[in-house]
Amino acid sequence: MSAPVYELHQACVTLPKMDAEEFTALRASIRERGFDPLHPVILFEGQVLDGRHRYEAAVAEGVTPVFVDAPEGIDPYGFVKREHEARRSWPNQEAKAIVLGRLLQASTEWAAEAEARKAAANAARAEAAKAQERREDGTFNTKPVVEQIVPLPDEVHVHRGREVKAEQLGCNRGAVQRAEFIERHSQELADRVVAGEITPAIALKEIRKAKRAQARIENAKDAEVENFHLGNWRDHIPTLPDGSVRLLLTDPPYGIDYQSNYRQERHAPIENDGQTDAMRELEECIAACLPKLAGDAHVLVFCHWRREPEVRSRLEAAGLAVKGLLVWEKNNTSMGDLRGTFAPKHELIVHAVKGTPELYVRKPDVLHADRVPTDDHPTEKPAALLRELIEATTVAGDTVLDPFAGVASTLVAAKDMERGYFGCEISPEYHATGRGRLA
Repeated sequence: MSAPVYELHQACVTLPKMDAEEFTALRASIRERGFDPLHPVILFEGQVLDGRHRYEAAVAEGVTPVFVDAPEGIDPYGFVKREHEARRSWPNQEAKAIVLGRLLQASTEWAAEAEARKAAANAARAEAAKAQERREDGTFNTKPVVEQIVPLPDEVHVHRGREVKAEQLGCNRGAVQRAEFIERHSQELADRVVAGEITPAIALKEIRKAKRAQARIENAKDAEVENFHLGNWRDHIPTLPDGSVRLLLTDPPYGIDYQSNYRQERHAPIENDGQTDAMRELEECIAACLPKLAGDAHVLVFCHWRREPEVRSRLEAAGLAVKGLLVWEKNNTSMGDLRGTFAPKHELIVHAVKGTPELYVRKPDVLHADRVPTDDHPTEKPAALLRELIEATTVAGDTVLDPFAGVASTLVAAKDMERGYFGCEISPEYHATGRGRLA
C-alpha cells in the first residue's frame, strides 16, 4: 500500500534539509524497524507541517507513515518554531537565528492576517446589525448582532529589540544581529549559512566585500583615469595608434575554467576561460594588437603549463618570434591534486618579439616573487614581478599594453615606472578596483 501524498507546508520547508548521510540513516531505520508511531507526521490543512524528513524517508521506502492533525486553530509557523528551537541541531547560532527569525516573522504576519479576517467578519456583523428592524422603543426585533472587538495576539506586538528577539529565538544577541545583517543583504548567503555550506564569518566577509566593490564602482564613476577602459578589448584596441606599444604584457584567460576550490568565498568565474574560448580569444587579441606594436616590441603572455604549446603556436601563427619561456617561482604551492602530483609552485610566461628588440636589463629566466592575496582578483599577479618584466623590456616613456587588465596590476606597475599604459577590463567590479588604484 502506497503512502498518501501530501505537499509540504511553507513553515516546514523553512527549516534546513537533513544532510544526505543522516537521511540515508533515517531511511535505513524505517526500512528495518518500520515507522515509529510515537513520532507521527503532523498535518495542517492537508499539508505536512512537521516531520518532513520522516515522511519523505517513509515514502522512499514504501512505508506508510503515521499521521496526526495539528491542533485546531494553531499558528502553523509558531508551532514549527516552538517544536524546533530547542531540539534541532543547528550548524551555528546565526543559522538558528535566521531560520527561527523567518518563522517568527511569518508567524507575526499569519497572526495579523487572521486578525484582519476576524475584523472583517466583525465589521460585516456590525453592518448587518445596523440594518436590523427595531421596535418603537428602539430595541431589536431579533437578537442583536454586537460588533466584537477582538484584541490582536501578543505576537503582532512583538518588540523588535534584539534583546527581546534573542530571547524569543533562544540565541545570543550577537548571533541575532549578524543573522539580521546577512539576511538583509543576501538571501542566497543566508540560505547557504542555514545549509551549513559556509560559516557566518564567510557570509559577512562576502557581503562586506560586495559593498566595498559597489562603493568602488560608484567612486570610479567620478575618477578620471586615462587609458584604462571598461569593456571588451575589441572595442578599445582599435583606438590605439599603430606602432605605439613597446610591450604587450598580459595575463589572459588560461583555458582551464579556473575556480579555486580552496576558498569558501568565491570570485565570479573568469570570462572566456574554457579551453576553446580562451585560445580563440588569445588568437584574435594578438591579431588585433599586432599592428599596434612598434617595429621592435616585446610580448609577454602568462599561461598555464597545459596550454603553453597552444599559446606558443598562436603567437608564432601571428608572425611573432618566440624567444623563450620564463618561469615565475612562487613562495608557496597551489592546491592541485593532493595525492597524484607534485605540488605546483610556478607559472609560465611565454616571451615573444616583433622585430628585433633588445633587453635593457638581462634577467634570468626564473623569476622569484611572492604571491599576492586573491581578495581583489583570483589570479592577480604581484607588482614586483610585473616591474621586473617592465624594467627588462622598456624604458621610461614607452607604452605598456594589457588587454586583460583585471584590477590593473600591470598598469599600476607601468605608471610607477613612468611608462605609459593602455588597458581593458570586461568586469565592472575589477575595473572599478583598478581605477581606484590608478587614480
